[in-house]
Amino acid sequence: MDKAIKYYSVVNMLFIPNFYIVSHINTYVNTINQMAFCHSFF
Repeated sequence: MDKAIKYYSVVNMLFIPNFYIVSHINTYVNTINQMAFCHSFF
């Protein structure tokens, strides 16, 4: 049981920050794309 908890916490430490970073990068890229798209019109 202890090993499972340690494994789970390690997976959380590794996976969750990466997930947040990737989602933030995606949001950032989408924002830049939308801005570029708007600039191409105006």
